Amino acid sequence: MNKVYQAESSVTAAPSAGHININLSVDQYEHITEVSIRNERPKNLGNILIGLEPEQALQRIPTVFLLCSQAQQCAAYGAMLSVQGQEMMPEQFRQSYEGCALEWLKEHSWQLWQMEREQFGEDFAMHDSIALSRELLTQLRHYPKFTLQHNPAEKPTETDWTRVQELLTPLFGITPAHFLSFSISDLKKWSQSQAPYARLLDAMLDNSVSRLGTYEQWDISHESGSISRQKHPLLDHALEHWGNGLLTRTLARLIEMASVCQHPELASPEKPGQAKASRGSLQHSVEINAQGIIFRYDIDAPTDRYFCDGGIVEQSLLGQKLPELTWVRQLIWAIDPCVEFTVTSHAHNKEN
Repeated sequence: MNKVYQAESSVTAAPSAGHININLSVDQYEHITEVSIRNERPKNLGNILIGLEPEQALQRIPTVFLLCSQAQQCAAYGAMLSVQGQEMMPEQFRQSYEGCALEWLKEHSWQLWQMEREQFGEDFAMHDSIALSRELLTQLRHYPKFTLQHNPAEKPTETDWTRVQELLTPLFGITPAHFLSFSISDLKKWSQSQAPYARLLDAMLDNSVSRLGTYEQWDISHESGSISRQKHPLLDHALEHWGNGLLTRTLARLIEMASVCQHPELASPEKPGQAKASRGSLQHSVEINAQGIIFRYDIDAPTDRYFCDGGIVEQSLLGQKLPELTWVRQLIWAIDPCVEFTVTSHAHNKEN
């Protein structure tokens, strides 16, 4: 006889951005034997830019992509410049990485708050989390849209990174710089404190879930988010002892937040048409005809790579012993979708 468990939708994004449905088949020993993913994110969004001039398309990007808007604009701007044989000017390059850095912090802190609220209740860390989100959104609003026009009139204001670090401090319970100085013994001691991020990590240190999502065939080069971008002794230790699962992914996000608020240049794009979104590398590519009109526009987004057949999500779940669905959702948040998701599980009763 089958049982069906329904996980409530997680609030990670506006419903208009799409939805991801994840269905797990579980055998009588409670091991996940099949992962079915239905990704209902809008597909081929680049097609709506076909027929436009580059400047028109660039100005439309922020209205099309409300999620990861800074990264989408940065990638589009780089792609448009590249096809015209140009490069970013220093001011626009700074705008690109600082905007993406703020967006990393906004997206990472939001996902962590969802994870915390599921573990500790709806009101957990509300004041500090909302204060940080409000500041990041306020600073992001100061960034003008990218434009291909020469000598753009608008200039972004200087980002107040000191203020961002101050607002992160109560969530870490210490300054971000102090967190990055930790040894593994310091980390374990810190996890016993009452700081919101410490309490979340402590819950994951339980042996039954610390390695949830780890699989042997994992290749770090297949990912481009926090777990592959950040280089730190704590992360090296986590990969060695806990693998590429829930605990390590959450720690990688904390390391990235503590790092990028001090060094926003970590979010710098590495090639034309690329942006480092919070979830991983985002790539735009465009072709323009002789009349200066776009006739092809492709977008390669990390969420679509992670939540595809044979992708990271499927591989992270297959063969795992099913814990409470709460922990499956924690793992999905740690992998980091950019839209709402639902998890369901179909399990067989054990034989008597």
